[in-house]
Amino acid sequence: NIWERAVGNVKSEYFTTSMLELRSDGGKARSYDFSYAHLKSFVILTCVGGSMSVVYGNENVMEVKQGDVVLLPADLESVSFELAPYSECRFLETHI
Repeated sequence: NIWERAVGNVKSEYFTTSMLELRSDGGKARSYDFSYAHLKSFVILTCVGGSMSVVYGNENVMEVKQGDVVLLPADLESVSFELAPYSECRFLETHI
């Protein structure tokens, strides 16, 4: 499983929301590569704790911290979540 830990999941006929936690390996940075293409849906990421970098497209980087909301378009082929050493990030992932 690519996720460090999926804390919870809420499903309805309209959307699915999961709480996800990612962690770096102590003193080493860590990158999680993922594709949402199979969902055929936009994805909303809501950071509820910590921070990470979201890398997409041609090396576009977005710094995300607690309170930030990111909308990933449905046609985005792949995305990487990068964590600095000794860091973690908790976020809600929502899609239809």
